[in-house]
Amino acid sequence: MKIPHYVLLILCLFPLTSDALWEPVNDPGDFDGIEFFVSRGGELFVGGAFGLVYKSDDLGDSWTLVGTGLEDVYSPITEMTFVGDDVIMSRSFQPYNFRCHFDGYSWGEWEEIPYQGNRLWSLLELDGVLYMLSSGTVFYSDDHGDFWAPLAVQPDGYIQKIFVLDGRLFASENLINDGEIFRYDDGTYPSWASISGPMGSSYLCSYAYFQNLVYVCVYHMGGIGTMWSSPDYGDNWEQITGLPTPYNINGMALTATGIVIGASGSNTDDQSIFFSEDFANWEDYTADLHWAARPVNDIVSHQGWLFKSGGTVSKWRAPQPSGSAAVDEDRQVLSRLSLAVHPNPMNSGSQIRFSVPNPETVQLSVRDLEGRLVQTLADRQFNAGDHTIRWTGRDASGRTVPRGTYWLHLTAGAQTRGYRVLVVE
Repeated sequence: MKIPHYVLLILCLFPLTSDALWEPVNDPGDFDGIEFFVSRGGELFVGGAFGLVYKSDDLGDSWTLVGTGLEDVYSPITEMTFVGDDVIMSRSFQPYNFRCHFDGYSWGEWEEIPYQGNRLWSLLELDGVLYMLSSGTVFYSDDHGDFWAPLAVQPDGYIQKIFVLDGRLFASENLINDGEIFRYDDGTYPSWASISGPMGSSYLCSYAYFQNLVYVCVYHMGGIGTMWSSPDYGDNWEQITGLPTPYNINGMALTATGIVIGASGSNTDDQSIFFSEDFANWEDYTADLHWAARPVNDIVSHQGWLFKSGGTVSKWRAPQPSGSAAVDEDRQVLSRLSLAVHPNPMNSGSQIRFSVPNPETVQLSVRDLEGRLVQTLADRQFNAGDHTIRWTGRDASGRTVPRGTYWLHLTAGAQTRGYRVLVVE
């Protein structure tokens, strides 16, 4: 049975004005709540909360459905990868695992993979072979998921994550302040080498291969994260000191000139995105990212843009920094119009918080999905700074509006913002 949309937290924004750094990504339909993007060539893919896959070839401005034949039911996509001309994905509920083929012109019909024992955990592709986890064991498939077999040699311990860096397979027990990390050495006599070294935790938050070094960030008790680099795929490690944050780094993305990291702490002041070319000098790249969107689940680089997930409005994008000077220039435009709504969904009312960078005539209105005016909440001069207005869910005549979706429109000077608000009672 499909869960009604009002059960979910639905909160989307209009695109920001052209001088903005971060801006929300358009919603293809069942987009909220899914925490990953997949970049492949010139296309960006995402899995939806209702078990559908979408792709965009215009940086998330518009989305099209991938494949046919999937029922639109609440079953969030948890894993997705590509092998050859097939996309393989796994959903939260049975039937779990599907495959769709691209014939060079269009995506075909989704088919169930013969393996339906459970979800495909930690699904990835390496050299045309699929790898996944099941009950702590590493399995592989060389026929696009028709048949799975355990690797002949398994790492010690109970494996909870596998990942690939620079064409090498790694595994981790993913235990906080405990456990080991392994590297698969696929030689004449395959084996798994323990490469945990001095890290003190095997709980991997993020990893990357950058400038001929392996980088990993591990999580420690108390929300603390440490980052390490290795020149030899884990045989030797050196801790990266002087990071701009002590908190766990949930995302790392590579740009043309440097690396972007995203940290998540216990409050919004600790949730920030930083850019560096040398791991010594860091620039705060959070800029105008709204406080509700600051938590970082992942960051992906795609076609000169950064895409991040995490937070109440979970999907955002920003141009990739091209160097420290570019970041400095972007930081000159920190003061701009902003808008937030809480709670959302709402029943008896919501607080609408907005910030005005300069003294302006502010117009704040509620409209239905057809654009018709429901209620004018403000049309007057406001001083620069933060302001709050409450909407009680009533129209201009004082009647309670029907349950459904409404748009908040905020205009000040040449800037406009919008939020989609869900009224549930």
